[in-house]
Order: sequence, then C-alpha cells, then structure tokens
Amino acid sequence: MIKLRKIFSLLIVISIFVGAFSGCGSVGSPFTVNDYKVSPFMYRQPLYAGIQKATSLLVKDFSEMTDEDMIDGKNYKDYIIDYAYENMLEQALINSYFKKLGLKFDDSDRKTLGEQLAYYQQAYGGKSNFESQLKNNGISLDDFTEYLRNQIKANKIKTSLYGENGTNKLTDDELKKAFEEKYVRVKHILLSTIDTNTREKLPEDTIKEKEAEFNRLLDLAKSGENFDSLVSTHSEDPGSTSNPDGYYFTEDSSYDEVFKKTSFSLKVDEIGSCLSSFGYHIIKRYPLNTDEFFEDENNKNSVLTEVMQAKLKEGLKNEFSDPTVKKNNSAIKKIQKDVFDELIESAKSNSTNTNSEEQSNTTDQSNTSDQSSNG
Repeated sequence: MIKLRKIFSLLIVISIFVGAFSGCGSVGSPFTVNDYKVSPFMYRQPLYAGIQKATSLLVKDFSEMTDEDMIDGKNYKDYIIDYAYENMLEQALINSYFKKLGLKFDDSDRKTLGEQLAYYQQAYGGKSNFESQLKNNGISLDDFTEYLRNQIKANKIKTSLYGENGTNKLTDDELKKAFEEKYVRVKHILLSTIDTNTREKLPEDTIKEKEAEFNRLLDLAKSGENFDSLVSTHSEDPGSTSNPDGYYFTEDSSYDEVFKKTSFSLKVDEIGSCLSSFGYHIIKRYPLNTDEFFEDENNKNSVLTEVMQAKLKEGLKNEFSDPTVKKNNSAIKKIQKDVFDELIESAKSNSTNTNSEEQSNTTDQSNTSDQSSNG
C-alpha cells in the first residue's frame, strides 16, 4: 500500500500523517473566499484527507482506483475534489466568522501561535530543519503559520460561543443528549491484513488464512459465543486491551470509514462484519451507558470537543450559506495534478522497492538451498 503517513507528515499539524511531498512551487492562491485568500497548503491538505477517505471507503490504494470506482454516486476523483472543496471552504470561512463575531487575534493568541511553531520546530530537530522540511514539501512558512493561526481562530470561536463562559454554553444535559444521538459504542475482533509496522499488505496466502479464521469466528460470535472472550482471545487490535469497555465514536470521527458505516448500521447487541483497509472486522454494538460514561471527566471533555466542532460547522453553514468564492482554475488544476501524481509516483516507487526486496529474498533462499544441496 502507498504509505500515506509519509505524504501527510507536515500535515500532522493537521493531525494526519509523515513524508515527502515534491512540492508544486508557487502557484498562487487557488481560491478567494469572502476576500480571504486560501493558500495552496490549505487546499492541498483536504485533498490528501479526501484521498485518505476514498482509500478507506474503497479499500484500495489511490493508484489502483479506476473510473469505475464510485463513492456516493460520484467518480472517485470527483468525490475527492468535492470533499476537498467543502473542507477548504469551511477552513476559509473561519476567518469570516471570526470577524463577524467581533473577535480579535490578541497577545494571548500570538503567544499560542509562537508556542505551536516552537513545538513543530523542536519536533523536526530545530528551526532550520523544520523550515527545510516545509520547503522540501512545497509549503511556505507563511502558509503554514496561517494554517495554525486559522486553527487558533476556530478554537476561539468555539470557546467564545460554547465554552465555560460562552454566550451559548453547552449544559451537561445538552451534551448527554448529543452523545445519545451521535455516538455509537462497539467492540470488535480485528484480523489484520496488513503489517502493523509498515502498513504493507500481507502475503495473499496469509490473508486467505485470516479470511478462513474470520469466517470461523463470525460463526461462533453469531451462534452466541461470549463476545468479550472472543475479543480478548483473538483480536489483533492492540487498542482492545486499553479500551475494555469498547470504542465510543461519532460518524465524524477519524476511524476507518467502512468500520464506522458498519458500526452505525447495527442495532444494539447486533453483530456485523466488514473488510476495511486494516483487515477483517467482527463488530458488536453495545448500549452507550451514558451516565457511567459521563462520570469520567475526560470522557465528558471529549464529547464537548466533538459537539463544539459540530456546532462550529453548523454555524458556518448557517451564517455563510452563500459565500463569495473566486476560483483560480490554473492553480486549482496544478495543485490537484501534483497531489494525484505524487501518490501515483509513490506507489510506483514503493512497488519497485517491494519487488526488489522480494527478488533479493528469493535469491538468498535459492543460494541457501544450493549450499544445502552441495553440503
């Protein structure tokens, strides 16, 4: 599989992944939204996120996708482009919302921005190395800084509206109601079809063995075998141990798309299954246990964060239902082409390296066999 972690390294700022983007040089702003100029970086990032989402939904690498691959009735590329546009629009409108609410980027915000930049500089071995990484990935320091500034503005909007001293502070009852409407709780058995360290696909014969085991365990689960025992004994998900009560999440969470869709399609106590980009899943949906969940302050805060983000998105749509958008088509097409080409080239390079390793292993095995015969 293409190592998307590599492509997304500097986007982890964005909390997504690590690597080398060849860069597309200075192409100018691809969009202007309500007089806010969108940087190439602010458009490139949601394109990668859209590709990750498509990869998850189709359970195949971007380089393997064809015109026959459809998502929500759209060609896969159209789906990715539409997803990136909507995501970009949300990010750009944060600036408009910030102004409309009369908020100011003050000294406290500038301090936060400086601390975040210092964090990334340290993470990449110092200011010089960090700026070199940005440059190598086709990202200007100004664009990166503006991205961080925009995230600080988004957090300030959410806090001013829905935080402890916000004008529309969210009550515990509102949080519990949102939790019961938006969340699901599941436990699952994962039989992985990828190497958890390299994210490379396992050999076909190993995958066939996993499939047979998956079918056996699915039959056991559906026949009434204790599901918790099956999870603890057979699941290859290391997170199952640290999450004995299961996973709680919304449809907007960063979990695998196929896994999420299957989980939300189940009724409480129902068992289902799916094949995701991680492997075979046997999933059981459990009751939420709202009151018990909210006894943990960390759980409550995680729900608050999710609900505030959902409220922000809702507010952006309500306040700016018809934003003024100017498009720089040459910049848009250039960025799209560079992002798509980069992934395809990465796949070719990765395939070449894998084939070389396989040939080397075959040669080593052959030599070992010859030596044994001669001995």
